[in-house]
Amino acid sequence: MQAGIKCIPAMSIRICAYPIRTVMFRPNCLYCGASASYYKDCDVQLSTIACENQEHRSWAKRDAFAWLHRHNRIRRKDYEKEPLFCETTLLTALIKVRRTSGHVESDWRVQAFSYENHAHIARVEGIWSIPVWQRISEKPDEYIQKYVPLESFKMSLPEEQHSLVDELVVKLDAGLYTVAAAAHDAAAVEQASMDAAAPPPPPRVDYIETVYHAKYGEGRVFNPPV
Repeated sequence: MQAGIKCIPAMSIRICAYPIRTVMFRPNCLYCGASASYYKDCDVQLSTIACENQEHRSWAKRDAFAWLHRHNRIRRKDYEKEPLFCETTLLTALIKVRRTSGHVESDWRVQAFSYENHAHIARVEGIWSIPVWQRISEKPDEYIQKYVPLESFKMSLPEEQHSLVDELVVKLDAGLYTVAAAAHDAAAVEQASMDAAAPPPPPRVDYIETVYHAKYGEGRVFNPPV
C-alpha cells in the first residue's frame, strides 16, 4: 500500500466524481476519502482532487476535462498549444478589438492565466470567445476585460493566417475533451448501478431528546449515551 493512503473497503471506492469548491473544504480524495495531494483545476477554486493513487488521479483528470467539456470551456494550457497561437504572436502582442460602438482599438492583450482568472476560451452566446484586457491607466490594477469572438483575431493577422482561426473553431466545435467526457459518462452510469445495488445505509441515530423546562417550555437537546 502506498504511503499516506488509507485502507478503504473496496465497496467505498467511487469511480466517478464532480468538481468541488476548494474553499473551506476537507482535502480528501473524491474517490476513496484518503488525504488528497493531487488537484486538477477546472476553474478558479474549483477542482477534482485525488490521493496518491495513480488510478484515482487519472479519474480526477478525466472528470475535470468532462466538466470543461460540459461547460464549453478550454484551458489556457491546452489552447495555447494550437497552431493559431504557436504560429503567431497573439498571446503576447497587442491585438485589435472592436468595441460595442464599432470603433476598433489596437491596444488590447489576450488574458494570461492567473489563480484569479484561468483565462478559458468559452462559448459566449454560442460563439467561441477568448478573454482579453486593456489597461486604462498606469496603475497596474486599473484595466478592463471582456470576451471577444475568436473570429475577431483575423483583424490582427495577415490574410494568409486567417485559416488558423477557422481551423481552431472547427476543432473546438468537434470537442477538445470529448474522449474524457465520454469516459466520465460511462463511469457515471456504472457508479449509479453500483449505488443502486449497494445495501441501504443504517438508520441515523442522532440522540436528540425532547425535554421540558419549567421556565422555557419544550425543547430539544443532544443527549448521547455515556
